Amino acid sequence: PREARRTADRACLGGMARTARVISRMPEAILVGAQVRGIVEAYLQERPELVELCVTAIGSERADAGPPEAAVEGLRANLSRLFGGVNTGPVDSIDYTTPLRAELLRAWAVAAGDPGVEATRWLLEGAPAGISELPVLDGVFPVANEASADYMSPEDLDFGDYQGFTNYQGIDEDQLVADELARFCGLGYLKRLVTMAECKAYLGAEPVLSRFGLIVRDKFGKTKRRLILDVKQSRVKYSTRRTHRVPLPRGTDVVYDTLECMKATGVSNSPDDDGLEYIVLDVVEAFWNIPLAKAERRYFVGRHRGAYFVFLRAAQGSPNGPLAWSGVASLCMRLSQAAFWESGRCPLRINTYVDDPIVVIRGSHEQRRRRIAALIMLWLCMGLSLAFHKGAHSAKVDWIGLSVSVAADSVELCINAQRVDEMRGLTALALTKNVLGKKWLRTYVGKASSFASVLVFWRPFLADIWASLFSE
Repeated sequence: PREARRTADRACLGGMARTARVISRMPEAILVGAQVRGIVEAYLQERPELVELCVTAIGSERADAGPPEAAVEGLRANLSRLFGGVNTGPVDSIDYTTPLRAELLRAWAVAAGDPGVEATRWLLEGAPAGISELPVLDGVFPVANEASADYMSPEDLDFGDYQGFTNYQGIDEDQLVADELARFCGLGYLKRLVTMAECKAYLGAEPVLSRFGLIVRDKFGKTKRRLILDVKQSRVKYSTRRTHRVPLPRGTDVVYDTLECMKATGVSNSPDDDGLEYIVLDVVEAFWNIPLAKAERRYFVGRHRGAYFVFLRAAQGSPNGPLAWSGVASLCMRLSQAAFWESGRCPLRINTYVDDPIVVIRGSHEQRRRRIAALIMLWLCMGLSLAFHKGAHSAKVDWIGLSVSVAADSVELCINAQRVDEMRGLTALALTKNVLGKKWLRTYVGKASSFASVLVFWRPFLADIWASLFSE
């Protein structure tokens, strides 16, 4: 099965993992990327202050970190001319809104011959959730193999049992949940309706109610809270068809890309000479960037303190939410990656784990600064909002629980000490038990599998446990 998955992955384009390698198979994208690079370089040459603003924004806590919107808009206008004067504004129709520049991305993708252009339609017309309509990205991601026996017709879902509906205990009383829902409504992610009659009139159909859930996790000394819609409890999950798997990068993919950057002549220890560094720069509110198709919204409705909340964007908890985001994100990464193929080599290489890109950059100190600025400007032109305050750029960075560092002649990949301590604690707890629940074991093996992306000799042992968990 592992080899079959790898074969399927190689047969598709991808774009989240080792994006530079993907682009090496797309000659049209490289040609268009060269034109885009020329426009960006000329723009930065005329406005050298933008380089400093982009580079110093990474890791900055300032609310106004980064280039001014007017400067980004000026570059968008130049890119628009390249693609025939296309509209570069955000999507803002009666039914759908998103800050992503759908028309610009579509024209760019068409010019580059990118098969992921279908994802731009999702920004304009709403992304399918796999219930009323299937999200299809042929040739981009491998097909998901799911047992049809688990499928449940949407017609068999619970419509109309609204009086007996209750949230999880404590959710209605939780002010944090109320505050988050109010914030999401203010941002246009949710639609609040006071009565069920209003909700039905807005949707034009009977809704299926799902419970809100608040996931609280203590990670590495920080408490994170995430509001989700529990579509498993309402059985909406079982009426959802997953069409694709999304292959995501491992830490070793970053190592391989670093070695690709190093292999020509090696790198120097001097920051002013030919050197390497990484940048890590997360995308803000990733899933919330993707509008949800109108026909799917009746299946993504929650209730809190008597009011009804309809999801207008891809729901946190929807089985196809990750695909909707990854379809758009992978397109953005492929288009931006193509702008950094220079004379048959690629001195900037991107890997993206869901909404956490890591980029390895080679060049002199000044070249690296200009490439960082060019990449940031391109991402902002696409409409991506970047978490500058969480960003980092250095020869050593932390990324998805890993630490990666580069020296003159080596690359080092380590699992963070906090994760090791967590795994050690879970293992010690397991050894005190005579019986382990399946849910707990799935969590444990899932965490161990992330270790196996670095400690590859763990994989055969974990495969046996996974097999036993999913056997009849």
